[in-house]
Amino acid sequence: MSNEIKTRPTAGYGYKVKSGDRITFISNTAYGTSSKTGLIVNANPILNGRPISLENLPTIYPGDVLFIPEIIEKKKTLIGKNKNEFTLILGNREIPVEAAKLLRTMDTAADACNVSIAWIPGLDKDLDKLTAPYSFTDAEIYLGNELMLTGRLYNVSQTQDSTGIKKELEIFSTTADIIDSCVSPPYEKNNISLFERAKQLCEPLGIFIDSDLDSDGGKFKRMTADTGQKIFEHLLKYAKQRSILISSTTTGKLFFTRANVDGKSVGTIIHEVPLSEQYSARFDGRNLYHLYRAIGQNAKKFSKKEAIAKDDIVPRSRQLTFEANDNTEGNIKDTASWQRSKQIIEALTIPMPIKRPLQNNWYGPDGNLWRENTIVTVKSDVLGIPNGFDFLITQVEYDYTSSGTTTNLSIVPPNAYTGKDLVLPWSTI
Repeated sequence: MSNEIKTRPTAGYGYKVKSGDRITFISNTAYGTSSKTGLIVNANPILNGRPISLENLPTIYPGDVLFIPEIIEKKKTLIGKNKNEFTLILGNREIPVEAAKLLRTMDTAADACNVSIAWIPGLDKDLDKLTAPYSFTDAEIYLGNELMLTGRLYNVSQTQDSTGIKKELEIFSTTADIIDSCVSPPYEKNNISLFERAKQLCEPLGIFIDSDLDSDGGKFKRMTADTGQKIFEHLLKYAKQRSILISSTTTGKLFFTRANVDGKSVGTIIHEVPLSEQYSARFDGRNLYHLYRAIGQNAKKFSKKEAIAKDDIVPRSRQLTFEANDNTEGNIKDTASWQRSKQIIEALTIPMPIKRPLQNNWYGPDGNLWRENTIVTVKSDVLGIPNGFDFLITQVEYDYTSSGTTTNLSIVPPNAYTGKDLVLPWSTI
């Protein structure tokens, strides 16, 4: 419990009621659902004896300071699993797995898992039903005892080779629905925040919002979507202007966060590639620009504003101009900075395989599972950083086969997300 008061209703903190607030609105903002109003009422004795409002709850007044309690969710785990064990549950049934790849990222709204299982048609009617094409069966993925993905079975492939018939199952987070589904009318909203817009579009699909941010970045004067535009594409367009990342939780919620650029390193990787294996990392200077010019235009297209972000390590002749989606000067500056970061991130993302013989390759030096949006220190002669450099993990792929486990990380210099002067791993050379 914290005595700190937030400007936005946030679980675990106080909130000062503003004019026009309702308890259902506060619940919806803090928890992603209006069904938690009872928690708020029970946590605030000042509401005892208050008149009942039109929403059938105690009346609140501007200036009231309410404590917004945290929801202590019971962490979903399995019991008795080996740390290197991969578990697939379809419906309420555990399904034996021959091989699998689980991918978690920090900025794509949904995670994915590809699973291969043996299959003899007709032998197990329940398995046939659970894995049938277009069954959309609920799924959970665990590594060891820990839940890593909550989603659905979307894609099924059935193949035959010399070893028999197999099914290849593609499972995605439930948040994948906003990647595929279109924005519903109205296509324009004014004076609205990213979180508010996300809730309007996602909650009707049964997808709720979670966040570790203190602020939603403020309101946009105008948010518009084209007919047929996908929900994630629409939200991402505006999230970029606030340097907000859109990912998903292991329990299937849409998750808003920022890059963890100041986090503590989980440990050090000594990157040594055996002579029997091939490794390469390519750095393409043509993906970077000296000047990023964002041009904003208002709804009536009568006036324009522009902002510029620079990267002084790149030749001045390289310039990129693009249209921003907001005509507020400060927001356009953020957009220019974010576009610069995006180009740097794409250019400087490095693959980092973890293939230590006879070790738990899903787990980092701190003993925990590798996680996206965390910091790791890398020492590598191959990459030209023998003294070490702290990188941000942007993506984690966990591989499982009968011969063992491996992990493939994607890493990038953390300050690529900050908009500040770029610090490269080779700056001291």
